Amino acid sequence: MSGFVAALLARVDGDLFMDDVRAQLPTFAWFGLLNSISMALSSSPPRGSDLYQGNELLDFSLVDPDNRRPVDYAVRRTALDALQEIAAGPAATLRDRVRALFASPHEGRAKLW
Repeated sequence: MSGFVAALLARVDGDLFMDDVRAQLPTFAWFGLLNSISMALSSSPPRGSDLYQGNELLDFSLVDPDNRRPVDYAVRRTALDALQEIAAGPAATLRDRVRALFASPHEGRAKLW
């Protein structure tokens, strides 16, 4: 499967379609991030939490997640520590600090926030 996807996405001279797809990747990634965040928001009360263990950050798996996969708690602890620093800063600039989380959507801290 990995080989098939790599061949499918490989650079080929004259492949205008894939050139257009690559040019649009930042837009696709942005909306993927918003979709992931909306999943976290929809699981908040009153419905109750339905996040899978380890899905507090972005998850790019192609299958339904489950609670049997190992979770990298060190990565989550580092992200939580960074978010605590953001929250502890001056209230007057909190909006700007939170907005900055979305400048790097692939690291997942925006979803965790």
